[in-house]
Order: sequence, then structure tokens, then C-alpha cells
Amino acid sequence: MFSSPEGRFNVLVCMHRSQPDTASTVLASLHRFIAGLAREQVRRHKRAPDAPACLARASGP
Repeated sequence: MFSSPEGRFNVLVCMHRSQPDTASTVLASLHRFIAGLAREQVRRHKRAPDAPACLARASGP
């Protein structure tokens, strides 16, 4: 099990599927996910810079 210090991110890896590069694969996937979240945050901010994200989402495309 890989967990963040705050416990907000957890990954369970089956030992029989684990390989020497499993930890780096999990970390690379996490970095891609975080980058995607950052891109989405920028996109939403450009869409409605003065509105909270929940209001920008409710206004539709």
C-alpha cells in the first residue's frame, strides 16, 4: 500500500503483480493525474476568473 502523508492518496498494489519499477510507475501516474488537475483548474479559471469553480461548472459550456 502506498499512501500520502495526509492519507488523501492511497494505492493498493498486489504483491504478485509488483515489479522493481512499481513505485516509480505509481509516482509517474500520480504526477500525470496532478498535471491534469492543474490544467483543468487553469481552464476553469480562464472560463470564469471571478466565479468559484462550482459556479463555472454550473453555467455550462
